Amino acid sequence: MDEQGEYATKVAQRRFGSWNAALQEAGFDPHTRRNIPDEELLTELTRLRDELGHVPSTVDMREHGEITIYPYIRRYGSWKQAVEAAGMEYRGQPSGPEHPTWKGGYGDISYGPNWYRQRKRALERDGFECQMPGCPIDRETHRERWDRDLNVHHITPLGAFIDADGVLDYERSNRLENLITLCQRHHTMWEEFAPLQPDLR
Repeated sequence: MDEQGEYATKVAQRRFGSWNAALQEAGFDPHTRRNIPDEELLTELTRLRDELGHVPSTVDMREHGEITIYPYIRRYGSWKQAVEAAGMEYRGQPSGPEHPTWKGGYGDISYGPNWYRQRKRALERDGFECQMPGCPIDRETHRERWDRDLNVHHITPLGAFIDADGVLDYERSNRLENLITLCQRHHTMWEEFAPLQPDLR
């Protein structure tokens, strides 16, 4: 839509409230199904495992599955927990090109010398809580559930601040206005849809 359509997807999202609502209004089936029963979710995991010959990763589900990873993450809290609910042994999170949100990477570029200070400031500003409306995850809960600290996400992706020579403008990329605190679940969702941003109202 953004590359070949007359209007950007954001226009349709604003006009109809969501991309799925715009699709329905145009007579198409929405991309996202809601309230998929547990049995159907777990059956799809089992079907995919049998088809591939190994426990499916999020990449496998995205490339070969009939259901996206997001209903699993919403229902079970993480991909690992969904796989285990299906009675399978989790293989671990892929990284690099195998990761579901891989977009080519940025080489060996770090977030810049001000990253840890800015990350701390964003966490403090956001009260050490996920900023997705309705999400109850705070720092302590996040560490219990995912065994790591809350994520601080770049709203405008890091790649937008890398010049033609591959140099990151970390002062601009790490501006407090460009950072938001998210739990692991919502960070995964934001990364998948970047550069689109969920409505935080």
